[in-house]
Amino acid sequence: MTKKPKPRWSIINGRRGAFQVLFATVYTLVSVSYLLVPPSAGRSSALSWLPGVHVHYLGFIWAVVAVVGFVGATLPRPRDRFSFIGLTLAPTIWGFLYLIGWMLGTSKTGWVTTCLYWAIAGAVMVVSGMQGPSDRDERMAR
Repeated sequence: MTKKPKPRWSIINGRRGAFQVLFATVYTLVSVSYLLVPPSAGRSSALSWLPGVHVHYLGFIWAVVAVVGFVGATLPRPRDRFSFIGLTLAPTIWGFLYLIGWMLGTSKTGWVTTCLYWAIAGAVMVVSGMQGPSDRDERMAR
């Protein structure tokens, strides 16, 4: 005989939602580091090729994606796809920005930062493609 699962009080959509909350939190911290912390010499030099753009303001993109990630964590699959798109897009773009800086010679280690950001984007892509019978983890005892 099986029991009905207890009603969920959480608004987070299972493990996919938990992943989105975790990464949205990380992206919030990245946005804070761009918006509130003065840019380091390495970050400034790597992105110095951007004409007339203050590296400081690039944190707004991370903040917007973080908000989208928090909202997407409450939505069922496939409606959370915009969250995963944003969570993938931000580090992908940053990887390209640092790659261009490295290729132009403004940063000696830009390729390492590129690999880091693209690995983050890859992790998001892996989780976005995970499938299961249900988004929420509803296990029943036998």
